[in-house]
Amino acid sequence: MEWCVGFNDKEIYVSFVVFKPMVLVVDDFVEALKQFSFSTNNLGCIQNCVLKSIHGNMIIWCGIWAKRSIQSPQLLSERLLQTVISKTSNMATLLDLSFFEAYGGESMDGSCVAKFTSRSIISMISIAAKCGDINDLSYACLAIFKSRFRKIEGINSGICLKSQNRPTVVSLYVWNSPFYCYSWILNSDHLNSMLPYLDRFSLCIKYDIYQVVNVSDANVSKFKDLDNPEERGNKCK
Repeated sequence: MEWCVGFNDKEIYVSFVVFKPMVLVVDDFVEALKQFSFSTNNLGCIQNCVLKSIHGNMIIWCGIWAKRSIQSPQLLSERLLQTVISKTSNMATLLDLSFFEAYGGESMDGSCVAKFTSRSIISMISIAAKCGDINDLSYACLAIFKSRFRKIEGINSGICLKSQNRPTVVSLYVWNSPFYCYSWILNSDHLNSMLPYLDRFSLCIKYDIYQVVNVSDANVSKFKDLDNPEERGNKCK
């Protein structure tokens, strides 16, 4: 089963719910998140996945939501927060809950979606401006993404997402293997190469590597439509 998002799909929101587990056996918390995932289907979640930090103790639950089924992101955040607390409050600390919109991306196979399955390796760069316009920041981050993507060996796809309620942009990369991910991190001067694009901002930059430990889908057929050439063209615009 694949988790996938169109690069310019304006019909969906992507949510990130970030946890710091308090239990000794993190797999127990992952199992609790799988149960939590089932309950989000009733709230309108189309697809979801669980990412586990390889080096840290962070767990991220990612959900995809159809905008047409959501009255407002704020209302959904409140309902989602209530559900999260009821299902996981004794197992983890909730660090963040936010909604994003895709606005750009690329793939090596020519498709117009970022996609991955269980056990895939994901890297994420979160760039938050302490002040300023989200549009300025998002354009700068997209320029960085476009300038480097085709030069990175072993990458499968990547997508840029901008927050709905704060000046924050996330770039998510899907790798063919951990080897290529670490080679890029250790052998490239990628942070310094970003500075010319970002030197006018006051920023907080966070970076981590995750393994996908679970993917579930409430509506596979919607995303299979992206394999249709006509539908793919619409999502790439």
